[in-house]
Amino acid sequence: INAEYGQVISIYKETHYYSVMGLYFATYIFLQTFAIPGSIFLSILSGFLFSFPVNLFLICSCSAIGATNCFLLFSLVGRKIVMKYFPERIQTWNAQVDKHRDSLLNYMIFLRITHSCPTGLST
Repeated sequence: INAEYGQVISIYKETHYYSVMGLYFATYIFLQTFAIPGSIFLSILSGFLFSFPVNLFLICSCSAIGATNCFLLFSLVGRKIVMKYFPERIQTWNAQVDKHRDSLLNYMIFLRITHSCPTGLST
């Protein structure tokens, strides 16, 4: 069954190349913008669909655009919402950051790797 799906996707991509690429681009950026897990599966799928140079360009550009959108979205909208509904937790996080002020880079890397807090808060 998996080989059949691969053949169907491959044939569809050959007949609708730019539509598939546009849908891939939009989906990847959407997942990155809203920090929804699953972009790794799209990266694997693009390895099947596109040549290496196209794949590399798509993944790098989609990741950069999506991460930038995520940062801008949270800084414009998310910060106000979080400050309004979770002021106690923000004070706790600020205390944690102040406690690790001398090794802030290591602390931020730890937060990003372990996902112990939402992406927007650690950014």
